[in-house]
Amino acid sequence: AARCNGGLWVIDDYKRQKVVNEAVMAAENMFTDYADMQSRKRATPGAKVVTSLPMKCMLLVTAEDAALSQTAALARSLQIDFCQDGDTTAIYQRCQALSPQYRKVPAPFIAWWQRQDHAVWVARATDIREMFLAKLRSQEISGDNTNRLVGNATLSLLALEAFQAFCYSLGISPQDLTGFDLSVEYSAILDEMLVKMHQLVGSAKPGLLFLHILAQLLLSGRVYVTDGAPSAEPAPGAKRIGQYRWQDGAIDIFSSVVMSEVRDMYRRSEEHNLIWSTQAIGKQLAEEGYLCDGADESRAFQKRARVLGEGREGKPVYVWRLRKDRFDEVLAEYKGGG
Repeated sequence: AARCNGGLWVIDDYKRQKVVNEAVMAAENMFTDYADMQSRKRATPGAKVVTSLPMKCMLLVTAEDAALSQTAALARSLQIDFCQDGDTTAIYQRCQALSPQYRKVPAPFIAWWQRQDHAVWVARATDIREMFLAKLRSQEISGDNTNRLVGNATLSLLALEAFQAFCYSLGISPQDLTGFDLSVEYSAILDEMLVKMHQLVGSAKPGLLFLHILAQLLLSGRVYVTDGAPSAEPAPGAKRIGQYRWQDGAIDIFSSVVMSEVRDMYRRSEEHNLIWSTQAIGKQLAEEGYLCDGADESRAFQKRARVLGEGREGKPVYVWRLRKDRFDEVLAEYKGGG
């Protein structure tokens, strides 16, 4: 990917739920590094820098659900939803029949591009970027990820306009072939996409979503937390998902146990799976200050502590050590503020 300068690298049918453990973070880092146009530096146990080259190709990922679960990677991407409009078999068969001809296009296009006055295209990129920013300002939309999203959209539209110019240089009119102006249509799609991505990233709060579902589970009696009180009797069939640590003002939540309950409730209420991974939820809980200070960071992004004697056969179990005062604020919302 680092040597495929100007090429297209396709990751087809990416299934986040089938990528486990360290591979999840490797995939997330790859997406983020690509959007940053750099490679993240890592160190070996001997304090030497692990060098890696940034990706220079264009990355396209197809997936049936959201491919990204980290907000940082999501904020650097443009996600396009495709809906099947009628029977597309004929279109697929036509594309498949023409596919052997596709390989003839890149070399002439690259040669044409190398002969262009790049100052002209840089000026055009500046105009496109300002156009997108002006439309966002007119709708009073802004965010920390605005420049990244607008930069992605600018390069995407610029690439289309460059290819259209290449076609015209060969005497081919894309508008005559399609019946509409591709750049105008695509610009409108990107406008809508930029608004959507701002809203999606702005509402991407996996940790808070987890806490709200957890509050509903606790108040419904489906799960319970041990508090040491003799009168505290759980409902029949309720599952224990943690314990209070009164001396620390904290609640130990058994992360693996509670996540299965949270995912089940979310699937039942929203009729689709929870896209956020356990790692993403744990990371945001830490970032938002819901976890106690001093949690074991040896597991990096999860920031989970270990409690002895709570797992199967007395083995350690990993927990999220929640601040009780912060979680009580969430519970209060479902108790009518009381």
